[in-house]
Amino acid sequence: GDVWGWEDKIADRYSCAIEAYDPTRNLRSKHEAHAHKHVRFHYAGLGAQRNNVTAAAAEQRAAAAAAVAGGSGGTQNWYGEVDPRVLTTLEDMIVADGRRGSVDVLKVDCEGCEWAAFEQIARDSPRLLEGTSLVLLEVHITPTLIAPTLAQFNGLFDFLIDRLGFRVWYMRNNVGYKRDRHVVDFLAAHGAKADQCCYEFAFVHPTVARGLARRLAEAQ
Repeated sequence: GDVWGWEDKIADRYSCAIEAYDPTRNLRSKHEAHAHKHVRFHYAGLGAQRNNVTAAAAEQRAAAAAAVAGGSGGTQNWYGEVDPRVLTTLEDMIVADGRRGSVDVLKVDCEGCEWAAFEQIARDSPRLLEGTSLVLLEVHITPTLIAPTLAQFNGLFDFLIDRLGFRVWYMRNNVGYKRDRHVVDFLAAHGAKADQCCYEFAFVHPTVARGLARRLAEAQ
């Protein structure tokens, strides 16, 4: 939604550059009107495929999404309609920003897009997060949003924890909106709490985080 408290507070405290993304058509004008010297908004969203910017590719992607969404040209969530033409991979987002070096903190809350997106990162650019100290991630486990497959669910945690060396620093369940308060079958069968939609995680990389903490202390 149109909430900037966390981003603005972090930018104020550390004077760091924050790149923020949202592909929701209904919120675009509000986001673009948000003003903070260290926070930059991009009308784009995290996906599992590179965004080929040709008109034909955009039209094809929009038509495919329209078929799923009943002709609207995008997928719906509680905040509005997602524009499928501006979805792309995390690697391409970083390149488009002109960033040099690693992303220190990655924050993702994309109503279920995380499953396919992290599956793509693990497969195509597994070193992309090697310099990242903190991943703040809300995972969505309800079939009313974009639910994971069993392979995607296991794969996300295997990638972050076993392959990259992140550790779970924080976790809490989020019940979400009433219509979303039920979980996918394979998690329910293994004892997952039924009346919820999501979990909020903070994954920290101990080695990388210590280096970031030193840099922040020196900068203050």
